[in-house]
Amino acid sequence: MKTKAEKKKNKKRLIAVAIIMCLLISLIFTSCKRIEDDEAKAIISNLLDRSYTLNQIYFGEGLSYNEDEEEITGYCMVSDDEPMNTKEAIVKETNIVFSEKIASHLIKTYFEGIESYKVAEYARYIETDIGKVLVRKNYTPDVKEVLRYDNSTIEITKNGKNEIEATVYTVDKSQKITIYIVYEGDSWKLDWYTY
Repeated sequence: MKTKAEKKKNKKRLIAVAIIMCLLISLIFTSCKRIEDDEAKAIISNLLDRSYTLNQIYFGEGLSYNEDEEEITGYCMVSDDEPMNTKEAIVKETNIVFSEKIASHLIKTYFEGIESYKVAEYARYIETDIGKVLVRKNYTPDVKEVLRYDNSTIEITKNGKNEIEATVYTVDKSQKITIYIVYEGDSWKLDWYTY
């Protein structure tokens, strides 16, 4: 038989466990982000517009450069006319637009290059000591033309907690693309490539 002191101690433990469970449940529900479809469409539209420039930098024609300003063999200084002519600016915008996993892959691949047992691909961009960016001259773009989207055709297909799936047509209506966004930190980000 339990003494009064043991019963009182068990009761306090049960109350503490109940309080902890309530706090955990409230934390779970408040950490999820769910938004209305119209707000999701506006967010996706903004992210797609911002991704266009990054898609050009990473997958398309790339940053413009001055042929006569070759700094390292095969690499030229990015043109001063480019709005994003430093690694810092490109990385900042990449981290705003894309999820952590996509952003880190892009930055690593295009600023460090790829090495595997089958291939060694030199970096498309190199950062100088003064923060400027050099562009590899003989780089063949991954795509001939970066896709443009008709944002008025965005349709939300799944609207979950912290993640949304949508479809959107290209401007010429030739392709219907599925777009994924996720809520990371304090903002929504593209969780797939949009080139």
